[in-house]
Amino acid sequence: MADGSEMKNFTAAVKETALKFGAHLAGVTGVDRLEGAPAGFRATDIMPEAKSVVVMAVGLPQGLSDCWEQSIWAYLYYGYAIPNKKLGHAAFNLATWLQHKGHKSFPVVPTTFMKNCDVTDPKGEFSHKHAAFAAGLGQFGLNNLFMTPQFGTHNRFVSVLTAAELDPDPLYEGPDLCDRCEKCVRACPVGAILPAESRSCIIAGKRIEYAGLDKMACSTALVGLFKKAGGVLDVNVKKKTRKWNKWDFAWAKARYFLKDPVRATVQAEYQHVIDWGDFCGLCLHVCDRPQQKAAWDPDILVKYP
Repeated sequence: MADGSEMKNFTAAVKETALKFGAHLAGVTGVDRLEGAPAGFRATDIMPEAKSVVVMAVGLPQGLSDCWEQSIWAYLYYGYAIPNKKLGHAAFNLATWLQHKGHKSFPVVPTTFMKNCDVTDPKGEFSHKHAAFAAGLGQFGLNNLFMTPQFGTHNRFVSVLTAAELDPDPLYEGPDLCDRCEKCVRACPVGAILPAESRSCIIAGKRIEYAGLDKMACSTALVGLFKKAGGVLDVNVKKKTRKWNKWDFAWAKARYFLKDPVRATVQAEYQHVIDWGDFCGLCLHVCDRPQQKAAWDPDILVKYP
């Protein structure tokens, strides 16, 4: 870029283009803000030439959460599968647009593919949530979910790594979006959210804190092993007195299959057909923070359908 004004103008054009391609929100961070990420999950670990990250978000219709018990399939499809496809298209289109502008870019996959995931520590190849924090889109909630002032926890994210040198957005400095009400803690059917085991990391020189998470317990809810988590069967696992491990998870899956092999098989097939569906997400559904949502431009849906 020739000068600061040219960089600012190009950055504004990038974010405007992200909205045209389907994002409801867009922010930018430099890769330097993400240097505190674990080895293998930094932007430059994936694309050594990367200088900036563009983070895009889409908000979810409120009814998907309010009506979760009446229709979990609506959330599975419109709260997970469709937003991920929408974000995937947006990331692909933006990366291609940047490429034609002369900047090598890499669209990160918006979700995790379980085929390549360590089930004992499930995570994607890049943290869109931490990138969203670095791009100034909001804050983390107690439940480990990322919150924007416009949508609270009811949003999903994707990132594009690019060699373009862009003007980073300031970090979010508004009112706290999470007031630690612990509705999410009480709602979790497997007690996976552990406020007493607080974790933290530093992004862009700012400390982030959120509750500990029993990832294996969360995974048993994620794949629908409990009726309270949206499953069609219930393995009736005894109340846990410790963190779960992979053998607890495997035993629960085995009991589920033995209880009704036909239903268990069909449910597993549906999960793969619909982009590895999320059968739980109760921590998201019960979260009504921030109580006063910030305004966003709904005309984006009209301007850029």
